[in-house]
Parts: sequence; C-alpha cells; structure tokens
Amino acid sequence: MSAGGNLLTRRCISLRGGTVADVVGGLAEALGHTVAGPRQDEADLVLLEAESPDLLSTHRGLAPILVVVPRRLRDSERRAFLEAGAARVADSESSLLELAFMIEGLLFPTLRLQRRYARQFGGIGTWFWPTEGARRGKGSLVALSQAGAYLVTDEPLAEGTPITMAIGVAGRTIELRGRVTYVADSEDQKGFGVEFALEDPEVAPRLADLTGTHSNAPDRARALAQASL
Repeated sequence: MSAGGNLLTRRCISLRGGTVADVVGGLAEALGHTVAGPRQDEADLVLLEAESPDLLSTHRGLAPILVVVPRRLRDSERRAFLEAGAARVADSESSLLELAFMIEGLLFPTLRLQRRYARQFGGIGTWFWPTEGARRGKGSLVALSQAGAYLVTDEPLAEGTPITMAIGVAGRTIELRGRVTYVADSEDQKGFGVEFALEDPEVAPRLADLTGTHSNAPDRARALAQASL
C-alpha cells in the first residue's frame, strides 16, 4: 500500500467482462487506478461483469469482488450474489456515483487515505459551472464519497451554489450535480467542498444510460470536455 514513507502506490483493478465492465473500468481509471486484464493475484480489487452468481466461484481470492450485472436486479438476486462472495453488487440501475462510491469504499478504509491518494494521482479533471449560469472554471475532483467530494481549483464558487460538473469517463462526457458546501482558501488547499444532490434523479447517469446508444451529456458539456479533459 505504501512506499517511500508517506507515498502511496497506485491501486490495481483486475477487469473481467465486456462493455459494461469496460465502462466501469473507465471510471476506475478516471479515479486514478490502474485497470489490468484478468490476472488477479496482485490486484487490490476485482471488477467482474456477471449474469449469474455461479461465476464468482472461479474468481475468489484475496481481493474483494465488485460485481456489475448488466440488467436490473431483484432484491433476491442481489442477495444471491452477495452470498456467493461479492463484496458489492451494482446493476444497470446503479448510477455512476454509486459505482464510484463502491470502488473507493472497497479500496480505501478511510476517507483521509482516499483523499491522499487522489491528490497524489491527480483526481478527475472537471469542468464546473453554476447550474443556472455560465461556465466558470476547471479543477480536479477528489475523494468521491456519499458525504461529498472536494474540487481543487483556483476558481471557487460561493457557498451554497448549485453546480453542474462535467467529467470524462471511457470516452464519454458525464454530468454530475451538487452544491458548494464550503470554500477553502489556504495556499495548500484551494477549492471547495461539494455535496452531491443524491435526491435528484439526474444527479448522475445510470449504468444503463452509459452503455446505451444515446449520450447523457448536452452539447455544451461535451464540447467543453473534448476540448480540455
């Protein structure tokens, strides 16, 4: 986990699956992790696309398994995957944020360690603007959790401002919604805290949206991200 004192090593995720797993793997790469092929002996996390819990029997090991199912699951089906050895289970109705929370929660025991890792490996390049306004700036989104995130930037917005953020994941431009919770202005921590609007059904796209044929981001966000992310 560590090397050279306070330095952290990049986390490795073993990817097993098809298109759906590739999208989630793209999210993992955006979070700063290395996504490798099927070898899992040195992986910190196994990301497995599966239709049946029976597939987990051949993937058990030291690393926790995040199962992604490319359809909507009933509660009984979700329990079956967990009983078969999955540490977490996502399905087609899971949002991009839920998937990010699962990945980060399985890789890091504390939010403090997650923040250190994100700062060391760059975070997610992000365009952001007031939801009811024009484009304002660019930053780096770090430490995604249900409690929120932090956006490192020299262009802060006022506390309480509803914002929209655009990030790039697996060749797609994704929008996230939230609001500014606090603003930091110290020399070593410029930026602001973000609380995600989890009660908003459009806070983030679902996995089904990302693997379909339509784009979830409007032309303005797509153009910004393609130019600068």
